[in-house]
Amino acid sequence: LGLDSGALKFSSDETLQATRKWLIRNGAIGLVLRQAVDSMLPVALLGVQPGHTVLDMCASPGSKTTQCVEALHAGGGEPAGVVIANDVSPQRAYTLVRRCDALGAAAARLAIVC
Repeated sequence: LGLDSGALKFSSDETLQATRKWLIRNGAIGLVLRQAVDSMLPVALLGVQPGHTVLDMCASPGSKTTQCVEALHAGGGEPAGVVIANDVSPQRAYTLVRRCDALGAAAARLAIVC
């Protein structure tokens, strides 16, 4: 959209307000994850593919973790590999569990530890 969160939040444009409400509603149930570009880079640079084993040592809030799980499912074939997601904080691990719950059946390739 080319907007920062403040511009989206305070815009009077009806389309932008509808977009904001859609993002909030779908973000709350885990269908949409908003993420900074710098958080997307590690998974892209690692080149996670089906069959890989990934250890995410600072996993919460879960954006990189969910990207890794999705990468295991790339290509449309049977998913292969596993993601082990760790966070030192029980509270942050709980956030991670909630976010990853939205992955549904894909979460079968995921282990969360604290």
